[in-house]
Amino acid sequence: MKVASQILKNNSLDRFSFIIGISLFVVIAIVLSLIFIFDRIMFLKVMGVITASIVGGRITAIVVGIELKLYNIVICIVLFLVNVTFLLILYPFITHFHENVIERKFLKNILNLSYEKAKKEKNKWSKIGTFSVPVFIWLPFPLTGAIAGSFLGLFLGMKKDILLITVIVSMLVGILSWTFGFEYFVNIIGPTGKIVTYVIIALLLIFTFIDRLLNGKKNFKQN
Repeated sequence: MKVASQILKNNSLDRFSFIIGISLFVVIAIVLSLIFIFDRIMFLKVMGVITASIVGGRITAIVVGIELKLYNIVICIVLFLVNVTFLLILYPFITHFHENVIERKFLKNILNLSYEKAKKEKNKWSKIGTFSVPVFIWLPFPLTGAIAGSFLGLFLGMKKDILLITVIVSMLVGILSWTFGFEYFVNIIGPTGKIVTYVIIALLLIFTFIDRLLNGKKNFKQN
């Protein structure tokens, strides 16, 4: 709590981001509760998309949403709101983590993988400047989302307010383009689309698991 209060006290952007994020979290919790009361099947579908997003990333969540017969716009709204909520809550800690060592293990575990990913990629992406941040966030690979993209932007010297807007817009564009694009791809494939879908889900989950395992071992050795 001391770390959090100190971080939020120092910067108005951090306070604004955190307050909006917490407010969105409360609204999402209320909406999910109402959905649970009035339509439990829809609640399970939405929670399936949220869980897939946390476990396997954006593309996995999109594929799961399509398989659960959710409308594309519903998938996009769910993914955007959940991702932007966590980004806004964590953004003050992301900017602080970039400048200082956070001793709290809970925050360190959440942010460290993304931090190390951005640190590893910064030299490669710095060749195309700050334009690399939206491209990096748009890519649907493990640890190329909003948190790692925020760290990358900080490494490249972007201003915090410009970076936050860039990350949110890039995230929205990525979710929209990959959701509608992936469904179009599956429709073109035809009857084999379902098999391809399951294979993609499996590969993404395996790739994400291996990537996090290897990075986790590396961080454990460093500590």
